[in-house]
Amino acid sequence: AAAAAAAAPASELPEAAAYLPSGERVDEAHSLDLFWKRYNKVLLDRMAVERDRDDSLAENQQLRALLKQYLDGISVNEDVLSQNNSLFIVNHRSNVPSIPVGDSRVAPTAAAAAA
Repeated sequence: AAAAAAAAPASELPEAAAYLPSGERVDEAHSLDLFWKRYNKVLLDRMAVERDRDDSLAENQQLRALLKQYLDGISVNEDVLSQNNSLFIVNHRSNVPSIPVGDSRVAPTAAAAAA
């Protein structure tokens, strides 16, 4: 009997079917279709979460930079003093380089022309 089953063509072999607890037969193609739909939905959700994470990381970096810029503007420490800062003025002098008088961006005044 086993030899006869092995010799039988594939179309005559019994199908491996799944059944619900109620005894109703489950269509395998339909089950696979549902599985792939759920699987693809999970993949799309995962991609959306990763994209949101990347956006949040970029926003976090931007906010950290703005916060550092703000804190540097309101505090006085070695890092701030070592950089050019137009707000830091001691004895009427700033540590920002001045524009040379011969620069085309500076318009000559009447007093400078008379001298």
